[in-house]
Amino acid sequence: MDNAPFPSTDRSRTGTSGLGSTGSSSSVGSSTYSSTGSMGGSGSGGTDAREAVERVQGAAHSTVDRLASTARDWAGKLDERARSVSDIPKQALDYSRSTVQEHPMQAILLSMLVGYVIGRFSGGRSTRYGE
Repeated sequence: MDNAPFPSTDRSRTGTSGLGSTGSSSSVGSSTYSSTGSMGGSGSGGTDAREAVERVQGAAHSTVDRLASTARDWAGKLDERARSVSDIPKQALDYSRSTVQEHPMQAILLSMLVGYVIGRFSGGRSTRYGE
């Protein structure tokens, strides 16, 4: 007989409509191959989709890199400004110290004047002696 893995003689004799015959199963097999062939045809479309995904990934990576670079630049500027702001009290103290050392008499008179003004504004008039 033939070298088919499944004997088709029993099916062809029992079936009245011919659906179980070897010819119909081979046509089912060929339609399966043709549908797989159409899937294979869209395989090149899959390659196009893969390329599109890769382009989107590349664009996303470049955007993230650009944002990270901008964030690094801003962090550097912010760090510089924070250092300059934190140096202001030290600079003011150094300036005051050098001014007092250069002009000690003016510093004493200025501190007395500032003390008098603060005393007057803080209610120094309400205190009366001898009453």
